Amino acid sequence: MSNVHSTDDYVILSVYITPDYDPDDPLHEVIPTNQYVVELQRLPEDTYPLTFNAFFSYDTIPNGLTENEWINLALPHINSYFVKIDAEFNNSDPETPLEANKTKIFPV
Repeated sequence: MSNVHSTDDYVILSVYITPDYDPDDPLHEVIPTNQYVVELQRLPEDTYPLTFNAFFSYDTIPNGLTENEWINLALPHINSYFVKIDAEFNNSDPETPLEANKTKIFPV
């Protein structure tokens, strides 16, 4: 399986769209917008063996882009996401993927 994009620090394994939800709502009621779920693998894999997901709304990265356009807009947000999680790291497990209601958009 091909990846969406690779850098020296991480690999974008896949990108999905999924209905957004309010994480503070115990019923996870769907909000009428979508978000991207970006499956990432930090490198080197022997140091970071788990994959995890980053979430970005259409407010952050617009919908309807080509894969290259999406990558160019997403990379700064992903880099910022890593800075944020590194600053907040507390030895907890990364977020688990949303299995239902997601549609893979990259790689095709």
